[in-house]
Amino acid sequence: MKKILIILTDDWELRGRGFGNVMDMQYKTAIELMNLYDRFGIKSTFNIEVMQQIAFERYKNKYKILKEQIYLWKEAIEIMISKGFDIQLHIHPQWHNAVYDGKKWTLDERWSITSYEDDQIYKFIEDSMKYLKAEFNGIKPIAFRGGAWGACCPSKILFESLERNGIKIDTSILNGRVSNNKNISIDYTVIESPYLPYCPDYDDIRKVSNKKTGIIEIPTQSIMNNWIFKSRKALIKMKSLKKNNIQKKNNSYLSKIKRVKIDLKKSNYIAMDLSILDNHALIIGFDIIIKRALKVKDRKVTPLVVTNHTKDLTKNKLKYIEEAIAYIQSKYNNILDFITLGEVAKNINLIEPIIKG
Repeated sequence: MKKILIILTDDWELRGRGFGNVMDMQYKTAIELMNLYDRFGIKSTFNIEVMQQIAFERYKNKYKILKEQIYLWKEAIEIMISKGFDIQLHIHPQWHNAVYDGKKWTLDERWSITSYEDDQIYKFIEDSMKYLKAEFNGIKPIAFRGGAWGACCPSKILFESLERNGIKIDTSILNGRVSNNKNISIDYTVIESPYLPYCPDYDDIRKVSNKKTGIIEIPTQSIMNNWIFKSRKALIKMKSLKKNNIQKKNNSYLSKIKRVKIDLKKSNYIAMDLSILDNHALIIGFDIIIKRALKVKDRKVTPLVVTNHTKDLTKNKLKYIEEAIAYIQSKYNNILDFITLGEVAKNINLIEPIIKG
């Protein structure tokens, strides 16, 4: 029997431009999310953005508010560890020379780690790893995701630096992701293995290597934003309305569907991000990625990474996540397990990464 491993990951961070506070965007939402997962008896992975915390540390003696946020940040991670959740590495390099004036942060405009000098890339990773190890009883991440999905291109120095620091898994690839602005330029529209784990070509992680590599790429799942997805979303909404005996005028309901279509035209792909999809889209999305994995021949175990951003969670979004997890646990119970990236690393031989040739 084939086994599907769902890896729930969370990019635990403030806004990319330094906006927000730890209590509202990280501490409270992380606690609520962990409580939700605990009710289902599952654990998830938190990708901890460390360079934000290192920047806060530089100003802690000058600004009391930052000292309080530093404490909350550390306490939240202590709670994650005590409850058995997984801690991995996430880096937004724009925090490296951040300046705080008592009211707001000014960050570097380069958001991709690969846009920095070779020695800076290594230092960002090494300093972040050292900080986590020193503050949390020797904890040592084995998985990484680049901030803003930045990991390309070129990729070689990044991957060599990650490997030297003990990283075994990368989840920075998101099929269909395109960014082209002053902060970051990436193009993940042509990925040689868009959904299955593979050994990446260190020169260009979008490509599959012709040899075994020290780091395995496990792409974060995305789904095509096509007419099938749109029509299924409209249908499931209609069924939901009928089930709950909610009577609405046709023109009112159709106007909602029209707005959904407008939103969906922004990209050809949608990230499987628990914090941005509603309950209907999450249910459809999980169906798509699980059934897609089941169609793959000669593969006993398939890990599927989905993402989340605690900074964007609300009560409604937590409810959507709860409904989606209840749905897939019920429908795929005999073939599905929830697992963390740390657990994947301990059983890495089961993953069978694709190698070219």
